[in-house]
Order: sequence, then structure tokens, then C-alpha cells
Amino acid sequence: MTTEINWTEFYDPSITRCAMNEPRIIGNLKVATNANVLIVHPTDEPEAKFEGRFPDFESFLQPMTRITEWDDWPSETLLACSECDSIGLSECDECEGEGCPACDDCGESICGTCTTTTVEFGPVSITKLYARNISKLPRPVKWGVRADATKDAPVFFTFGSDGRGAVMGCEPHA
Repeated sequence: MTTEINWTEFYDPSITRCAMNEPRIIGNLKVATNANVLIVHPTDEPEAKFEGRFPDFESFLQPMTRITEWDDWPSETLLACSECDSIGLSECDECEGEGCPACDDCGESICGTCTTTTVEFGPVSITKLYARNISKLPRPVKWGVRADATKDAPVFFTFGSDGRGAVMGCEPHA
């Protein structure tokens, strides 16, 4: 099973808890998460022992089975912005990244070109960075939310012929 997935976009090597610092092979599945995005894909790689306990991803993804309406995920092209590298933030114009009251001393402000850091999926907003990373997964990529989803619910997605995942909602930013 050779599917081109850039796994590095879906885990964080600095996270040491719950064995989330690299993708894990659990049974016949390769799983990666950074606690905000989770992807699961079948693999024929051998299972490897690891220290720690990996989050119960099957229980988390179980609500996917009740989603009846799936829509196309936005393409990477639709999410692209050359000014902010598609994350919705750029260097603050007032302080040139040094920090000032206009940017709450963080050195960044909402991108003037794309004007948001989030993308809407039904009632749920997710960060543009995660939306862009998911858009790079093997096609087709489809998304769905539970019928009773609120703004902080996960957005579930499928990709390729048998990949699946979820991304957590966040506060919308304009």
C-alpha cells in the first residue's frame, strides 16, 4: 500500500505525552496526531512497540459512521495565499514582527490578503493551516460533521480510498 502522505504535517515531534511525537503503526493502521488533527491510513508496515499510551483514536472517530452527508474538501489552490503561506497570519505591518499594541505584542496580524485564519465547515471553523495540510492528502478528500455539531465539534474527513481523520474546531477569526 503506497500512498503519498506527508506524515510530518500531522504530528509534532516536540509532544512527548501519549506517544504523539511520531506516526505509530497500530495493527494494520498508520496513525498520526498532534492533538488537533488525527489521520489514520491502512499500512503494510510492521507494527512497532513504543513507550506510552496512544490516544483511543477508534472511539474518537466512531461518530463518522453516523454522518450521511459528505462534501468535497476545498482544494489546496482555493486555500492558497502567497502572503501568509496559507495560515492566515503575516508579520505585523506596524511593528514589522517586533510586537506592538496593534498585534497584542505577538508580531503577527491577520493576513491582509486572505483576511482570516480559519475556514468554515458547516457550523465548525478550523485553522487554515490544518485545512491546507488536509487538502494535500490523496484525493478524493471529503468532509462531514455530525448533524448536531456545534462550533467546537470535530470535522471528520476521508481521503484516498480508505484514509480517515478528524480535525478539531476552533474559534472563528476574521
